[in-house]
Amino acid sequence: MNTEHLMFAQKEVRTRLSTKGDLESAYKNMNYISQGIEGLANALMTNSVSMDAFDKYVSDIGKGYENALSRQNEVFTDAATDYFNEVRHDSVAAYAAFLYDLNWFTQELFTLLEDTSLIAYVLKYPNSMVIGAHIAANIPDTALSFHIPKSNQLKNSMFIDQAKWTQKRASHKLYEQAKKINLEFPSPEDFSNKDLYDSGGIKITIGRKSSSYIHSVERVNLDGNRFDDSVTEPKIIDKNFDWLNKYATHSIPERPTFTES
Repeated sequence: MNTEHLMFAQKEVRTRLSTKGDLESAYKNMNYISQGIEGLANALMTNSVSMDAFDKYVSDIGKGYENALSRQNEVFTDAATDYFNEVRHDSVAAYAAFLYDLNWFTQELFTLLEDTSLIAYVLKYPNSMVIGAHIAANIPDTALSFHIPKSNQLKNSMFIDQAKWTQKRASHKLYEQAKKINLEFPSPEDFSNKDLYDSGGIKITIGRKSSSYIHSVERVNLDGNRFDDSVTEPKIIDKNFDWLNKYATHSIPERPTFTES
């Protein structure tokens, strides 16, 4: 699949993160992702996982994107469609299109793509936040977390037993991963929590190899502020791998490595 046309292939999006409303929106957006991870964990725990569980996961992520655009008084899909159809060229429509591409690719990753992974990251800087993603291939076998049997494997009892074991093991990891997101993006009911949003972030890796899947969440520690200006509305920016590799403890390199976390 040619992915060069996807907006997140070469770009990131930067948004404001300085008011209580900004913090509340970031918390809600990330909470939708953690809920999606918990829903997938629930399905794995009961060995009832199916493509419906993956669809719900992607749907929960999409709710976060819808919330982000509602903060801009926009309808997510409408704004993205207008941008793709060249009806609009403003930064908010570009923001919607960026998130739409990211959500679409996540869905494709679960359903159609094999030997492919997506590293999505949300980075917090003083007064702003950056969302980005990178596509990679050749997932190491050591990184695989759980198996979903294909139709031609359903009669293989040994494979089914192995799949159930990997699913239950992965469910515990997924619950832990959801907690990492909640700790990194806590509820800002008290505005004094703003200091928790000044630096750091989350890196989420999703991958697939045949009937095996990986899902990891890692905290990203940032050293220094990448920007010397502020933003008032979403802004599409170029990726800066040099900065990420130099200042992020868990960097997002051109060819990322994969670990269970």
